[in-house]
Amino acid sequence: MACLKWEGEHEYFTAAIFRELSALQEIQALLLESHGMHAVFKFLKSKVGKTVELALGALGDLLQIKEGLHACKQLDEMEEISEMFHREDVVAILQNICGSDSIEQRILAMQNMCIMLDYTGPGSEIHHRFFHLPDPNESVLPNGFSLMKTNSRIPNPLLQTLVARLFANFSSTESNLPYLANNDMMTLMTFLSDQATRAEQEHMDKLKMDQEKGQEEAKADGQEDMDSGRLHTSVMLHRAVATVIANMVVQLPRSKFQIQDTTLLPIAIRYLNDENPRIRSLALLCLSGVGKTGKCVLFEVWENPMYSALIPLLPMYSALIPLLPMYSALIPLLPMYSALIPLL
Repeated sequence: MACLKWEGEHEYFTAAIFRELSALQEIQALLLESHGMHAVFKFLKSKVGKTVELALGALGDLLQIKEGLHACKQLDEMEEISEMFHREDVVAILQNICGSDSIEQRILAMQNMCIMLDYTGPGSEIHHRFFHLPDPNESVLPNGFSLMKTNSRIPNPLLQTLVARLFANFSSTESNLPYLANNDMMTLMTFLSDQATRAEQEHMDKLKMDQEKGQEEAKADGQEDMDSGRLHTSVMLHRAVATVIANMVVQLPRSKFQIQDTTLLPIAIRYLNDENPRIRSLALLCLSGVGKTGKCVLFEVWENPMYSALIPLLPMYSALIPLLPMYSALIPLLPMYSALIPLL
């Protein structure tokens, strides 16, 4: 690991070679055994943007295996061993790159952070440090929560999807939910959902134009995969937004949050008709709480003339009824759904 001492061009070319090696599954474990994770974070602190991008790509490859996740977490927790091998603040380094001038670096850093947060789980130390540190009252540097709000407004579909994924992870911890129960954050969730819907519509319009012109066979190589990737990105964004709303409905007390009093209600209703079954089930969960009249929110919506178009769609959800016990929060509410069965 002599490369840990190299700078300048030597560092860049070493990072390029390391990036290629990290993509080879058969030697990933060997790289980690040879202090490869130390090398990655050394490259991440480089002043050369290309070196940082290569290191982020290599980190993403290594985090795909259990040994890589463990090595990254261990590096964040280890004690000082020597001048060459010492602890790296994994969270602070990736957090800093999430505010980089380079959109590509932001995307790669957020992808890696999502993987680490999924690995360590809600409420972990890494979870807290990324979202809440540094404390806004003690530092002018942005924490993860501030970076999410900043990046959400950048017109890049993949970046916005990663922001939504981070918000979904953020909402999985009950103590974080009060940060989301305000008009600014609900407006932001609406904005992200609308962005995904717009991307889907553009995708459908493009397909329709291709069909009308008879150009299905004339597509350039890779174009179809690109279109499929964009559609997948939109689905992931919708799912993340639905997850945030569902977590707020289930975990926040009614005195602090009722979906029927917010701008999130139309989103939940729209998601009832989504093609993705996971999103539809989350939407049903969002409408499962008790409304102002003591009825289920779904019934209140049903009786509202504004949403009368929902009634013809209800038969589509008969298949969801056996799945309701999967959501422990819904078990006390299941009797309220019994009246729906004859109507389906």
